[in-house]
Amino acid sequence: FGCGVIAYTHNMSHLEMIKMLDDETASNFKFNDEYFEWNNNRITLDEIAAGREEFMLSYGSCSFDEPLEDLKTSNLL
Repeated sequence: FGCGVIAYTHNMSHLEMIKMLDDETASNFKFNDEYFEWNNNRITLDEIAAGREEFMLSYGSCSFDEPLEDLKTSNLL
């Protein structure tokens, strides 16, 4: 989901999107009360809200547990 909003905001190429989705290094992802960032691609809370309204309307997954476990393993949750 973060990749989709960053791609929307920064007009990322599909190759950059693949690189972000494949990235398993937790320190490459930064979250705080003002922004989300990956590899110097920063989006503000307002940009996240706009991306959710205009582009990333939903996200589907066959599993709820596997994505959560991945986030825990990456120390992101």
